[in-house]
Amino acid sequence: MNRDDLLKRVLSIVGIVILLVAAWWAGRTLLSDEARIQSFFQQFPFGLAAVFLIIGYVLSSFVILDLKDILKIVAAILFGAWWSTLFIWLAELINNAMLFHLSRRLGRAWIERKFHLGGKDVRWVEAMCGVWQIFVLRIIPAVPYRILDVAYGLTAVSFRRYFTVSAVASPLRIFWFQFILAGLGSAVFHPEKITEYLMAHPEALRLGAGYLVVSFLAAFLISRKSKC
Repeated sequence: MNRDDLLKRVLSIVGIVILLVAAWWAGRTLLSDEARIQSFFQQFPFGLAAVFLIIGYVLSSFVILDLKDILKIVAAILFGAWWSTLFIWLAELINNAMLFHLSRRLGRAWIERKFHLGGKDVRWVEAMCGVWQIFVLRIIPAVPYRILDVAYGLTAVSFRRYFTVSAVASPLRIFWFQFILAGLGSAVFHPEKITEYLMAHPEALRLGAGYLVVSFLAAFLISRKSKC
């Protein structure tokens, strides 16, 4: 690696760190007051606020720093667990169709450049094209939906199969996350408050841990089989 390449890589890493710190700071300062968030969105009718959320969520798939986690927190605080789950599910279905077809039309080179998705990642997804395999991958919290959408677009799996399974599976994972965020509220930006919340609501910790264990166990089992 020559000096120029090394400098570019270092600058890229520094830039990512700055963006992450800025996002953390924004969360601590701008989103830590639930009343401020609610008062801002209450200027708009319920339906219009929901539309703004969905549009912002979809557009966030194309920015360098993924803003979805911040939008999930805002949605949980503003709409509660059930409504925010519905709105994020709708946004994810739009993302599902859009990113899948972009990937299939524009090809592997564009996907690798835009989403930093390597050939090894695509080959792994190619071996997981069965209905139950797609279902399990959609409920595992550690696997970003955006990566699944573009990766499956590069496989031979039909859009109808992928979209249908995604539509059925996604609410499980989305509700699990939104339920926790709705309970935490702005405390998600304050580790000490998270500890207090979990101590006061041990059932949330048990349910969260149980979901993680079951989903990862299912992923281990289906990864031993491949069917496209």
